[in-house]
Amino acid sequence: MFIDGVAILTPTIAACVPISIENDAIAYDAGNDRFKVDIEAMTLAVLDMNLTQVLDAALSHANPVISRLTDGSAFIDPRDVSDRAARLLGVVYGSLDKLQQRATSKDLFVQLRHNAAEIDPRDIRALTSSDIIKAYGSQTQALLQRATTYDLLIQLRHAGAEIDPRAIRALTNSDVVTVEQATAASLKATVTQDAKDRTVTDVSYVGTLKQISNTFAAAGNYTVWDPAADKKVRVKLISLELSADVDLGFRFGAEGTIYYLRTTKGVIVTNFIGANVEGAVDDNFILNASAACVVKGYVIGEEV
Repeated sequence: MFIDGVAILTPTIAACVPISIENDAIAYDAGNDRFKVDIEAMTLAVLDMNLTQVLDAALSHANPVISRLTDGSAFIDPRDVSDRAARLLGVVYGSLDKLQQRATSKDLFVQLRHNAAEIDPRDIRALTSSDIIKAYGSQTQALLQRATTYDLLIQLRHAGAEIDPRAIRALTNSDVVTVEQATAASLKATVTQDAKDRTVTDVSYVGTLKQISNTFAAAGNYTVWDPAADKKVRVKLISLELSADVDLGFRFGAEGTIYYLRTTKGVIVTNFIGANVEGAVDDNFILNASAACVVKGYVIGEEV
């Protein structure tokens, strides 16, 4: 038994006495001789039941309770937020408090703070000895350091093995080595072939050729090469023929030590490549014969 959906009490009758069927939500209105319902005292279940009875169906999104928003003079569409007066303020909240705007530019005010002080996000703080910075390469992998010196570890690798960048691998028959001229006047290089233990040093393919053609009437000197001022003669090759059985040699300077080439007539070719046979600065290269003879040939060398 219900009054406006509120259950009335079911009293236990012990005797023929007046009883009350009221509960907290029902009261008897003696002036109008009726019961009245106190909606504030009704439970949610009772309210839902009453609304269901009014709407003749259970409450749902398809059977809602009509609600209206009003400003006191007209109803307001709750979906409409476009018709806001300029004086109205919209407050946006973050996870802890209201977000703020810059006072002048009205931009959203974002702060970085540390120890209660604001931080300029463009500033990088001074690093300390406890800070660690990782440097990454193009493959998003952290670059490494040497374990002992802490230098940046740069590795050259081949077939999974690290290569010492100072080491030059052993050459094979298929390798081509190109040696270029160092200056316009000469080329100096060192090439070593371990397999045959051949070493060629101080190679010069640009030299000066001096012709020899002199008749010695008696013992004496013959100047073959007079170098420029502050230069010395470096001899690379001597090729000549002696016409008589006399001592023939060369010297640097008129009084320099005589280095004998032949003591009898005939042909002689001497290769000084790599030996750096040279005189002092401004010394002439001279042939010396011990007696009358004819000498013809040439000398190849350079001024250094």
